[in-house]
Amino acid sequence: MIESPITRRERPRELKWYHAGAILYGDWGTSRFYVLGLAFYYSLYDSFWYVLGVGILVAMVGWAYTVVCRSFPDGGGVYSSAKRMSRQLAVVGALLLCADYIVTAALSAFDGLQYLHLPDEGLLIPLLSMVVIFVIGVMNYFGLRRVSVLALWVAMATLVLTLIVAVFSIPHLAQGWHRIAPLSSLAGNARHRWFNFVSVVLALSGVEAVANMTGVMVPPVARTSRRTIWPVLLEVVILNLVLAVGMNALSPNPAQPHERFTTPAVKTQAAAANYQAAHKHWRDHPAEVTEVHSLDPLRHRENRIQNAVVGVMATDFVSRPFGWICGLVFGLLLISAVNTAIGAMMSVQYTMARDGELPRFLTRLNAFGVPWLALIPAVTVPILILAMFHDLATLGDLYAIGVVGAITISLASTAFNGELAVKLWERVSLGAIALIMLAIELTLIVEKPEARIFAGCVLGVGLLARFYTRQFPALPLRKQFVVLGASVGLAFLSSAYLLYLGRLSWAQAEVIGAIWLWGGSGLCFVLALVAGYYFNNLRVHLAKVAEAVPAEVAALPESARPADLIDMDRPGVLVATRGAPRLLEFAANYASQVKGNLFVVFVRQFNLAFVPEGEGPSLDEDAEALSTFATAAKYCREKKVPMMPIYVVSPDVAYSILDFAGTYGVSALLMGVSRRAGLLRVLQGDTLSQVADQLPQDIPLLIHA
Repeated sequence: MIESPITRRERPRELKWYHAGAILYGDWGTSRFYVLGLAFYYSLYDSFWYVLGVGILVAMVGWAYTVVCRSFPDGGGVYSSAKRMSRQLAVVGALLLCADYIVTAALSAFDGLQYLHLPDEGLLIPLLSMVVIFVIGVMNYFGLRRVSVLALWVAMATLVLTLIVAVFSIPHLAQGWHRIAPLSSLAGNARHRWFNFVSVVLALSGVEAVANMTGVMVPPVARTSRRTIWPVLLEVVILNLVLAVGMNALSPNPAQPHERFTTPAVKTQAAAANYQAAHKHWRDHPAEVTEVHSLDPLRHRENRIQNAVVGVMATDFVSRPFGWICGLVFGLLLISAVNTAIGAMMSVQYTMARDGELPRFLTRLNAFGVPWLALIPAVTVPILILAMFHDLATLGDLYAIGVVGAITISLASTAFNGELAVKLWERVSLGAIALIMLAIELTLIVEKPEARIFAGCVLGVGLLARFYTRQFPALPLRKQFVVLGASVGLAFLSSAYLLYLGRLSWAQAEVIGAIWLWGGSGLCFVLALVAGYYFNNLRVHLAKVAEAVPAEVAALPESARPADLIDMDRPGVLVATRGAPRLLEFAANYASQVKGNLFVVFVRQFNLAFVPEGEGPSLDEDAEALSTFATAAKYCREKKVPMMPIYVVSPDVAYSILDFAGTYGVSALLMGVSRRAGLLRVLQGDTLSQVADQLPQDIPLLIHA
């Protein structure tokens, strides 16, 4: 007798406002580490007014997202908000968000290494940034949860150190304020000022993350999200303004604090770059080398301020050892943002694939609950971006076009959705903010050719994948991979090749970037073909498993609940397994000996946080779970033991096992010994040890080795 299976997706709403705030700060708060430096790079002593303008915009957008979070309490971000208006608009918004996350990973790795005081010469930092992204991608493959806990501690340390830098900036605020140009005499015309403002809107980065977290926030979500957003928003805006004033007190030579910069770095570096382009062999002529240095004599100091301005302030205003400590902590926080961006990219791809907007194979989970095929582009594309661009200003342009576009769509969708409980004045305000964001987005499209081509490349590849997914749903999986992989590969290579030629000459020493571009794209294509072959075999295996599953298990609906067939007065035996035949046979024998019921729990680990509530694999598409229940059913029939299959989708395997053991008051819990390597057990935690530590004393734990 086999009972109807219990299926459950566990995503407990236990994220409190201070936990969510720490996560948001780790994303939103990192923006100051490059925004302030970029403002100084573009506008020098006018920079304070641009930081102030962006701070006002950040406050407006932060308020707007309190309305968005209240309206969409189940998570999902721009994709969920726009989907109620138009699926096509939702796909565009999600792809722009992916573009944001792609550059977040690249920019955070690049700038994080800048803060670690590595030599900023040649290709060392770009190459090491690629290695960092690859290593973090490997860690994400195993779904290492304790790494995120470390990131929270780094975020808290960052907040403390930043406050110390701000306190030590106070004696320099008078000098910094004295150097700030009056608002009435900002350099340039209105177009030039608007361009400078648009160049530093990166301070908006990270705000979309809070909309993705609402699905796991403690209810009521409206109150929790407000408490999450406002403290972080106030810290970001106020501290950015204080640091922006102190930043103006920096001098070209730390030993001469009263010296001033005379020209924005963007102009001096452009002049030097134009001279180098006109004199391709300038390094071979001492006179031309001298001319290059005379055009930009403060290049090293300017680069340090542009790429690691808060670290420079820590060194100049406090001490050199403190500057090294700040550089280490700030660098680690920026590198942790790479982990967040990769996880968010996987979540966006997974959610869209579940909705049929991207190929279904992107939803396949590995043994650690990670969609590993979605991980491949989440890692390789940021690496390719770093192969092409090696400066913070260009990466910032690529970054802004994605985040601004996603915010625009999210706010506009909320404002014009008449089904939402949004007041009229809130709709008008959201619409007005969306118009401002649209103006910024259009400016980026017109003025930033690299950003325009990059966004077009991401949208083109994503929409092409959507076209094949929707037009050829019945195409065999291997052919889908071949056709889609070839089309995406050609589209990406052609777009990236044009983009690369727009930035660099093949005669330059940076040809290594082209090698990374072609080699990385070729590797992606080969991986797609290998994955296609793998999943074609998996499809055949799934068909065989479906044939082997007893009819009473295979035909059961997911919504089924236990009937009254099992006598709950009999002792219960719960076995938690991922399909070990010997353990299942032992469990059936044990249940037969005690004349009890056998509860077979299969927990599909699901390690994606930024997905709408309710998303996750189902029993009918989980070949491993079906095979496990089929094997258990065979042994239970032989021993005439009543069996109840339990299928759970959860990020916490130990919690789910303990929950069902307590719910059914079982007389014994059976588990097998973990076969994971020792390092994985240390980083991710050993399920057997966690269960043993928290299992009630009246339930014995039987371990089958």
